[in-house]
Amino acid sequence: MSLPRVVPWRDWAEWQLVYAGLYAQQPEPRMRAVARCRTWRLRGNVPHAVEATAALIAIDDLDPQTASLARAAAVTRAVNGALDVGQTGRDAKPLNALAEQAGLPTWLVDVRHGITHQKLPADGVLRAACDELLRFFDATYWRPQAEHLQGLRSASAKLVDDVLRAFSSSKKKRKRKINREFLATCAPCTLANVVVPVLVETDLFSSDTAAEALVKELSAAWPAARLAICAALVARSHKRASKWIPRLASQRDVGVLRSVLPARPNAQVALALARLLPARNRRPCPGLDELERLVKRPKKTVS
Repeated sequence: MSLPRVVPWRDWAEWQLVYAGLYAQQPEPRMRAVARCRTWRLRGNVPHAVEATAALIAIDDLDPQTASLARAAAVTRAVNGALDVGQTGRDAKPLNALAEQAGLPTWLVDVRHGITHQKLPADGVLRAACDELLRFFDATYWRPQAEHLQGLRSASAKLVDDVLRAFSSSKKKRKRKINREFLATCAPCTLANVVVPVLVETDLFSSDTAAEALVKELSAAWPAARLAICAALVARSHKRASKWIPRLASQRDVGVLRSVLPARPNAQVALALARLLPARNRRPCPGLDELERLVKRPKKTVS
């Protein structure tokens, strides 16, 4: 069994936000995305495509005097990193052959050779090389990964729709089946970062029987599924979180759930978490009485 890969981004939503920012037309989202990539570099394990894309886009924020040298350095590092993956044998392979194998235009190898061993190319050539490298990384890394994530989300949404349709029909319980093949093919990191958010964002928890059945199947494939679903409900202040917290979590999970609690949480969610505490720690509990009064307070109606 292979170990999960450690990535610098918090979740795939943050990754997609950076992707959209890097290739945005406005300068502000691009610079915010570049700043986030610099934070990722401090954490380590940044893919070369991410680091190279951020370096190429960050040049737009430099003054014209240093931009040309920065473009030359960024192009050299981007080309070297894109082609070093193909150097797997004992003998070094020609860069042109590696470029053709990777789908990189061979003229970029010539530009890289000119930067390294000859006279610095013209600024127009360097700009064209930067634009071509941005298209290359978009076509070989960013877009395929985004399409893969979208496919997983679509499959997760279809799974929820099938479950809701099965449990809302008049079919007998023994005929209600859940697609276990999709859950079995997903790694735990995929279940946590892709499947579980889709379950929370859909109408799955509007049906208790359907949600319980799917949570049971997901827990069989991944033991930490119940806590992950509960944490996602708490983090989003889901309208049914207070109902499902006692079903999915226990006393030992309070610390994890409190760590994902929003800065201004829903009163019912906070009360449900407080009730998970052991009886000896529940009284006196700061704010618990106030939460109970707030939850039980009747809503004002406008006449």
